[in-house]
Amino acid sequence: MRNFIKLIYIVLFVASACSQDVIDLQEPEGPVETNCSTVTAGTADFSKFVAIGSSYVAGFQAGALFNEGQDNSLAAILNKQFECAGAPAEFVQPSIKTAYGYN
Repeated sequence: MRNFIKLIYIVLFVASACSQDVIDLQEPEGPVETNCSTVTAGTADFSKFVAIGSSYVAGFQAGALFNEGQDNSLAAILNKQFECAGAPAEFVQPSIKTAYGYN
């Protein structure tokens, strides 16, 4: 019985010693607009761009591949940046044409 009472005291002591910090929630930042006014291509030629890679390049997000993920894939983001440097605006990325994902 003594050991049980000691155990209860230890549990109460440990439970009362723990405290949790209050976290203030903040509104997430929105997408940052690309400022192309100061971008120059220099001597680089961005007329041709080929993206080869893994799930990051394809836009694999949340365990599946879907349209929104492909729109925000690494290849699409790089193409937007290359457009600022004078690359052609056409970028062909194969789409699976599904909003709910394909796994």
